[in-house]
Amino acid sequence: GRELAGYLMTEGYSVKGFLDGGFSETKWTYPIPILDSPENWMPSHDERFIVALGEAKWRQHYVKLLTERGAQFTSFISKHAFVGSRVVIGDGSIVAPTAVLTGDIRLGCHCILNIHTSISHDCVVDDFVTLSPGSRITGRCTLAKDVFLGVNASLIPDVTLAAKTVVGAGAVVTKSCETEGITLVGVPAKRLC
Repeated sequence: GRELAGYLMTEGYSVKGFLDGGFSETKWTYPIPILDSPENWMPSHDERFIVALGEAKWRQHYVKLLTERGAQFTSFISKHAFVGSRVVIGDGSIVAPTAVLTGDIRLGCHCILNIHTSISHDCVVDDFVTLSPGSRITGRCTLAKDVFLGVNASLIPDVTLAAKTVVGAGAVVTKSCETEGITLVGVPAKRLC
């Protein structure tokens, strides 16, 4: 969340505050305040939200909680990212500075594309996907919901990953994996036993 707030402020956005129940006010030193916990917050019509938690299951939890209270979500697409033609980006997603989306890409809702990530042509990336810094998705790949790519992980063209697949840092995925919830590591990536 603090990384996203930094991007937003650098690019001229106004950040009202954080919703976080896990920090004590006496330990919080960031210049933007914690307003309350998400469990206690009642959204107003003029507020827009981005859930910036790295773990997809918690992003989903808080998106659901806030949606049920009428929250409206917005995406952040850095002006320092490259977004090519015919790219569709879902609500609540974060496209960090230096991220690249080349063209003919569908990025779902509430995804996080960290710095130095890239998605090449003709890819479909479902909701709540997380791309850690430096991860790369080449052409014609499909990532189902809740996929997580570790730092500098890569997918060669035409790879499909099932929901909740975790790709370890530095792994190179060379073939599709249609089993949900597994972890792939190594070069070439293999299922972690």
